[in-house]
Amino acid sequence: MKLSFDMESQRTVVIKYVGRSKVNKSFKARNTVAYRMLENQVAVLKKMRHPNVVQLLDFIDVPGSPSLYIAVEHVSRGSLESLIAKSPLDSQAVWRYARQLIEAVDYTHSVAELVHRSIAVHNLMLDEGGCLKVADTGLGFVLPEDDERQVASLAHYAAPELYKSGSHKNYATDVWSMGVCIFFMSKRMFPFAGADAGQIRHEAVTKSYSLPQPHYISIDQTCPDSTRPSRIS
Repeated sequence: MKLSFDMESQRTVVIKYVGRSKVNKSFKARNTVAYRMLENQVAVLKKMRHPNVVQLLDFIDVPGSPSLYIAVEHVSRGSLESLIAKSPLDSQAVWRYARQLIEAVDYTHSVAELVHRSIAVHNLMLDEGGCLKVADTGLGFVLPEDDERQVASLAHYAAPELYKSGSHKNYATDVWSMGVCIFFMSKRMFPFAGADAGQIRHEAVTKSYSLPQPHYISIDQTCPDSTRPSRIS
């Protein structure tokens, strides 16, 4: 990942690169149905506009290059995970970020009609105004779901049904991952712990919880309201 400067727009952007050997094999060959689906999804991602979603600026596939390149909006204050590591969030901050996360995911599901696939605290960024922005929306499709890095980094966020044979990430599993993020914001720990992905899986599948009585507080809206189209096309 590199910081770059876009001469045309006169702004700083982030360039992410994915080694071609790591890319989902379905997308390695051009002029296939799978590759056209990839191009269509990128086209949708580039049209997405929401104050709580990091904007995808470009997806660059240079023939013969060892990598795919993804240009995205630069979010200056880093990840929410880094902020929480320095100090706990108060309840107002937790609910403010939770609301912004929910609005971002609702937009992604209902307007863009995409599954995020990799909702995690390290993918929740903060802009210079302190608003939460969800990064890597829809880009989980680039790597295969059994990629070791994907499995290790997202084990805490995986819904129990994903451990069943033949299950795939969908809107409901995004919601589960979102709940884990909100839990982490509040407690600075994950609801399911373990030394490795296998132990975390066991906890997620077997552990049970009793829910406390709900507690409601007011939430200040610090980000501008989004103007939502009926869908992106």
